[in-house]
Amino acid sequence: MKVESESNIGVTKRRFSVKGMGSLIREGRGRFYIFRRCIIFLLCSHD
Repeated sequence: MKVESESNIGVTKRRFSVKGMGSLIREGRGRFYIFRRCIIFLLCSHD
């Protein structure tokens, strides 16, 4: 019984870490998009 519960905990931790990685990737993309937009805005508005 203990072996089964330990293996289930490991699988659950992996799932959470995969979800965490997805959210980190999304957050990184969002930051990169905002950063890129700011740079373009500064370059284009610099008459």
